[in-house]
Amino acid sequence: MSEENKAPLISPRVAIGLVAVSVLSLLAFFVFSAYAPEFRDDNDSDTHALSRSAIGFAGLRILLNADGINNVIDRGPAPRDVAHNSLTVATPPDDAGDDALANLVKTPGDTRQWLVILPKWYPLSDPEVSGHVLKGPTISHVDIERILKPLSATTKIARLKGVSAPQLVATAGSFGPFPDNLAKADSLQTISGPDWLPLISSAGGGAVLVKLKDYPIYVLADPDLMNTHGVADLPTAELAVSMIGNLRSGSAPVHFDVTLNGLGTTPSLLRQIFAPPFLGATLCAIFAALLMGFHAAVRFGTPPVPLAAFARGKTALVNNAADMIRMLHREPRMAARYAQTTRNLALRALGVRRPLDAEDSEALFKDLERQDQLSYSALMQETQQVTSRAALVTLARRFYEWRQGMFHAN
Repeated sequence: MSEENKAPLISPRVAIGLVAVSVLSLLAFFVFSAYAPEFRDDNDSDTHALSRSAIGFAGLRILLNADGINNVIDRGPAPRDVAHNSLTVATPPDDAGDDALANLVKTPGDTRQWLVILPKWYPLSDPEVSGHVLKGPTISHVDIERILKPLSATTKIARLKGVSAPQLVATAGSFGPFPDNLAKADSLQTISGPDWLPLISSAGGGAVLVKLKDYPIYVLADPDLMNTHGVADLPTAELAVSMIGNLRSGSAPVHFDVTLNGLGTTPSLLRQIFAPPFLGATLCAIFAALLMGFHAAVRFGTPPVPLAAFARGKTALVNNAADMIRMLHREPRMAARYAQTTRNLALRALGVRRPLDAEDSEALFKDLERQDQLSYSALMQETQQVTSRAALVTLARRFYEWRQGMFHAN
């Protein structure tokens, strides 16, 4: 089989398709790598807004959505619109750092309102059902007070003994009235201290919801009033929505901060190039790369070598002289010179070595020309009538035919 008849290893269409799929796959890999933390499944048995366990707060988010209150997950350190965030909910775990909560809610220049929901139960994962928890012991008072110590060193945590339905009393005008048939709570947790202003208190003593003096920071002492286990009870769910409604301002979404729970995102250059203001530059770079690929695909052969600015050699001199004559439109005046050159070539071909004048040359040619052939003298007369480039070309062709006819005959 010859080289021309060999079938190509791969057709151009298949090659272009493979390249397109490869480029799109690479681009998708980079995009999903940048936003992978946003799509990961963070459902576990911990106490945060993504957890669907009994002590998690995914149920509260579903409840707020059902009530028409939008909410979002705040993973930080992405820029936050702090001027319009009505309320941000933080759910610190029991093993949060000593200053972690204070550093979050007391950021300089941050005017957001914060609702801190304290932990109460140690999370014990159910080995049989993923995402479920088993009832475990309560967290010690000391560990919870340690979390709040940077906010108020005199904070005290207490718990009512036994299981009983909470009897709540509003100590601020915007709260209440409260339903009497709240679900029973196990060891209702309360908070007290001179730096805390009670908003909702328990009839048995101690505050359930407080506000830190001089700061827009609120603390819910017992998480069972808002976690998934608590809002499964309809009156408790109404109480949770009522507290959220009283604490938020405006219609902005409620933010659930999960950075204290280890679910935050770190700064990423890869993420930044796919987000404003760098998104435009990224799209331009991708479009330029596509144009470069298209240009490389359609071009063929070896790129031409650029000529020198000033060519050298006899050929360059002849070409330059010809260009000069053409530019000045002097071709018709070259007819006599062309006739003289043709005469010299014919004499050389005849073996004439000595120079002859015009009359002797015409006499010599007349003896050699055929009867049916155009004479040299007639062609010389036509040189006087050339007035255009086309006429010169016609005359040159007639001189050529004259030479060919004369030497063919001889």
